[in-house]
Amino acid sequence: MGTWRLVAGGVAGRGAAAAVLAGLAGEALRVPAAAGPAAALARLDDLVRATGAPDGQVGAVCADLARRGHGFTLTAARAGHPAPLVLRSTGVVLSLDAPDAPWGGRREPAELGLELQPGDALLLCAGGTGQAGSACEHRLGAVLAGCAGWAPVALLEHVMLALAERRDRAWDGASFLALRVSGGRTRTPARSWLPA
Repeated sequence: MGTWRLVAGGVAGRGAAAAVLAGLAGEALRVPAAAGPAAALARLDDLVRATGAPDGQVGAVCADLARRGHGFTLTAARAGHPAPLVLRSTGVVLSLDAPDAPWGGRREPAELGLELQPGDALLLCAGGTGQAGSACEHRLGAVLAGCAGWAPVALLEHVMLALAERRDRAWDGASFLALRVSGGRTRTPARSWLPA
């Protein structure tokens, strides 16, 4: 059946030092899925601290998906990025608000789990100046409301356009990853979110 790991993350800065940290992040997050997202983020923290990089220079949200019946078991942890958002096929938006683990070995990331059923969607976010703010995460959840059943590309187009229209600078530089469990009722947005 297998487990899939999804990661959204970022490294602050530029040049060779940032490239080294990005490489370390990729290596750290390749730990076996059986170890779980919290273990992957803890390993990343250990590797970053070993380089002497300042706290907060690397952040990530990590989610494992394991097949279960017609859906998936989702397990997620984060450090320095917004909580994953789940859009239920019913239209309810849930935040997997696992406590944000600070870097520097002060505590290990916490994991939260949830069952994803056919038609449910998942949104991960990395970066943006609002990456640690619960108010920003609430606004992002509000943007998803009413999008149940949309294809991932339509969700992403809607999120990007809505944040641009609101001039919500908290998400400047953010990147998003979306997926939807197949099955369930599929809906098409009432209007195209792409410019003509």
